[in-house]
Amino acid sequence: TTLLQSLLIGHPEVFSCPETFFFVKAINGSGTRHRLGLASKRADRGFETLRALGITRQVPGQTRMPRSERFCARWFVEAFDQAAAQAGKRAWIEKTPSHLSRLSTIARLIPDARFVHMIRAGSPTVASLMDVTRSYPDAWGGERSLEACVDRWRRAIAVSSAQVGQPNHAFVSYERLVSAPHEVVDGVWRFLGLSDDPDALASIHQDRAGRSERVSRDEPWKSHVETAIVDRNASRVDRVLSARERTQIEGMIAASEDARLALPFL
Repeated sequence: TTLLQSLLIGHPEVFSCPETFFFVKAINGSGTRHRLGLASKRADRGFETLRALGITRQVPGQTRMPRSERFCARWFVEAFDQAAAQAGKRAWIEKTPSHLSRLSTIARLIPDARFVHMIRAGSPTVASLMDVTRSYPDAWGGERSLEACVDRWRRAIAVSSAQVGQPNHAFVSYERLVSAPHEVVDGVWRFLGLSDDPDALASIHQDRAGRSERVSRDEPWKSHVETAIVDRNASRVDRVLSARERTQIEGMIAASEDARLALPFL
């Protein structure tokens, strides 16, 4: 996702920032508060995150009455709109993969939002999740098992697959992105309604390291994003997974892989 983000923000009209985790902080995925349309008790953390990232200088003050999910979504959009305008941009991209768990709520609260689903094959995704949680357990809440990583990927594929046919959802294949980055990026820009910019498209690799650093600070596991664009699937699987684990995963993800391959990728 960071690779795609670093390429998309090569467009001169696009503003972006590091991951905010705003909606997983401000909105519960289930429970009584969510059923009542009330924001999470952690909503203030979401507001403060945007201030810490420099998206806004002002955050909502304390209130005795619980805030609504709708208020949080409206505040989030207005904060990003203003930040983009101040930067001289007319569009913005926010990229937090875990927002997938709040997708239906975000779509309901922000009906004109456009969603780009970045999809990667199962085995290398599982290997990547196992590797990063093993190497940085404190940042990821502990090391994840093979089964937990497989389950996370399968659930993500199910959520994305359920959006097929929706005009405000586009699907990007990691494997196609690394093999044809210009074509994929051009397709996403068009989906987002951005103006054609042949010069920007031709130069998406220039200063990509700088753009990557701006949107992935304090995340050392993303340092490889700044290097040349190559398909890292095979190397990651070979380095992280044993032959037994590869065979085990293949059986666990077969149905979800079929669903992935059926997605209408750009």
